[in-house]
Amino acid sequence: MALIVITILIIYIVLTIWSWKNLGYIEKRKKIIYIALGLIITYILTLIIFINSKGDITYPNNEIEKVMQNILVILFTGVNACIIMPYIAKTLDKIHENEITKEKLITRIIVIIVVLAIIYVFEGEYIKSIQNGIINVIENLNK
Repeated sequence: MALIVITILIIYIVLTIWSWKNLGYIEKRKKIIYIALGLIITYILTLIIFINSKGDITYPNNEIEKVMQNILVILFTGVNACIIMPYIAKTLDKIHENEITKEKLITRIIVIIVVLAIIYVFEGEYIKSIQNGIINVIENLNK
């Protein structure tokens, strides 16, 4: 469990530094707001992926389900945010510095949507597989 917590902390530290740097010369208060909003939105999307991937999976009890949900959603929020937030931060910086055309902005938005769709599909199956694997381990331990 300690390894999972340390891994999650490292992911979020790297994410924050990377996003902060990519936000360029945007004022500090706005950087904090952008990073917080990005994490909140990513958390919500990851929670939706978890809930949809759960499907017909039945946990032995609600406590195990809550623990699994918390761990997986927090972990994958960090991973998802590392995939998408620095790119969005760089785009926001380019908008702030007036370095991006409308066409490039539209292209970047399309890239973000495509990446999110790919994440949604593959990650949903992966999270489902993890849940099934953990339930199998729990059931085998209880035999």
